[in-house]
Amino acid sequence: MQDFAYPLPIRIIADMLGIPARDQSTFRRWSETLIAGPRTDALRGKSFAEERAATLLEMNDYLALQIEARRRSPQEDLITRLLAAEVDGERLTENELQEFCRLLLIAGYETTACLIGNGVLTLHELPEVAAELRADPTLLPGAVEEIVRCFPSVAGSVRVALSDVDVGGQKVAKGQTVIIWAGSTNYDETIFPEAEQLDIRRSPNRHLGFGLGPHFCLGAPLARLEVRTALQMLLEKLPELQRDPGSVVEPVDSPFLLGVKRFPLTVA
Repeated sequence: MQDFAYPLPIRIIADMLGIPARDQSTFRRWSETLIAGPRTDALRGKSFAEERAATLLEMNDYLALQIEARRRSPQEDLITRLLAAEVDGERLTENELQEFCRLLLIAGYETTACLIGNGVLTLHELPEVAAELRADPTLLPGAVEEIVRCFPSVAGSVRVALSDVDVGGQKVAKGQTVIIWAGSTNYDETIFPEAEQLDIRRSPNRHLGFGLGPHFCLGAPLARLEVRTALQMLLEKLPELQRDPGSVVEPVDSPFLLGVKRFPLTVA
């Protein structure tokens, strides 16, 4: 994960935003804090809220410097474009710019890295699927969609009902908070025949791994491309890739991200 899954998407999103990829270790530290669930770190004597607040302040200070640098010297990058963006005569405020950049930076690589890890884990657990993909790489796009369905990096999200609604016989009142659990929705047997089976030829594949409607993931095309490229590289270059039998696969410490934090592999 540290040597392959994270460096690939972080370099791409950093380059798109126009910030130095050499700061990726700092991004990782910020991201691990912001995606983690509430906890108390007795060693540092900080509560989760304190640690998160300190991280947000540090990250905002960093982004403020990057934004100010673009004001002085515009570049061909997303930060410069966000500065220039205008709708009905209005531009993003300083706080909105920082929020947007923070969202793009973290969502632009954390979720994709998890998805790459989930894909590699899938190929390890299902060697017959890996063999099929090596024999016919044109099946990779369908395989990526099925990996997103079965093992989405974003396991769930929160929504608020705008009106009273009945969902599958369950009444939801206006203003109620609803948890949308993609990890369950994507296994709905009324939508996905043999939902428990990973089928790289599944069509149609109406999964909600990237959300839906106005909440659809802005970076879905980029994530698909990165995951497909990463898996194809591994399948072609390292056909004998195996899990280190003496290692432990560590899950990501997050209430809403599904992935592995550490997945040691060996090459025969």
